[in-house]
Amino acid sequence: MRVFKILVVALAFATFSFAGEAFSKAKFDELMSEGKGIVVHIHATWCGTCKKQEKVLDQIAKQNSDKASFLTVDFDSQKDEVKSLGANDRSVIIVFKDGKEVSRTFYETNEEKIKEQVKLAF
Repeated sequence: MRVFKILVVALAFATFSFAGEAFSKAKFDELMSEGKGIVVHIHATWCGTCKKQEKVLDQIAKQNSDKASFLTVDFDSQKDEVKSLGANDRSVIIVFKDGKEVSRTFYETNEEKIKEQVKLAF
């Protein structure tokens, strides 16, 4: 049973492949002051909806890393950051452009809708 639990945890981390950088207040503030486009994903490693979002965000980030910065917030370990972004849950995608929030969605997994949302950062 113990080996099974370890394997499940290892697989959960292995499936998390989002190309975004880990969120830090300093990095976020730097990007905001520069007016750069920012896509923030609040996720949890155990969340099925988050994994679907990550798959789409990963693809977009790899193709558009020159157009926007992609940051990830771990819902379980970065509670202060989640709160500072005004989110109460995971599976949240927040888009910023020119120092302002321009879009926020909760639990969205439709690939086209996520792409439309992220393009607001460009």
